Amino acid sequence: MLKISTKGNHDAVTLQLEGTLSGPSLTDFGRVWESARVQHYRKHLQIDLTRVSLVDQLGKELLALAAQYGTRLKAKGPMMAAVNEILSA
Repeated sequence: MLKISTKGNHDAVTLQLEGTLSGPSLTDFGRVWESARVQHYRKHLQIDLTRVSLVDQLGKELLALAAQYGTRLKAKGPMMAAVNEILSA
């Protein structure tokens, strides 16, 4: 299960993820990310993964796509290894 919260100010928008980024939650996340990217195209977009416990292979691919579009990935602890893997691929 994945919970997605959106926080923003005048120059940045953060998608705060909590739970697992896998399976059916990928569709919801992809929809929310694409909507934020289009709606807030003039703002910096960031995905906060600090409360994510698992990212499957398709989740990593979706995060890699987000990073290619300039979205910043934020993580700590075990998720940092997954983010480093995504960004170095």
